[in-house]
Amino acid sequence: SNVMTQAAYANLANVLMQQKDFAGAATNFEKAANMDMDFPRSTAYVYAAAVAWKDAGNNDKAATLAQSLVDGYKDTHNDFQLKERADVLLNAVQ
Repeated sequence: SNVMTQAAYANLANVLMQQKDFAGAATNFEKAANMDMDFPRSTAYVYAAAVAWKDAGNNDKAATLAQSLVDGYKDTHNDFQLKERADVLLNAVQ
């Protein structure tokens, strides 16, 4: 199922983050997010991908993903917190 595959990509990304393969982690977080953007964790995966791209030294990709979170903000508590973190990240990479 998509949920299981998303979780597998995200778990692989977390392992790659621990191994400091930030580009690999970012790619897998993006794969997880893009499988189903309506899945509640997808926006968190996008944020994690942005952080991983920043850590990989690719500020352009980090900024693009962070901006997508700011632009796609929905009026919920979780999205507000994520938008705030994305704003901070966006300022850090610009």
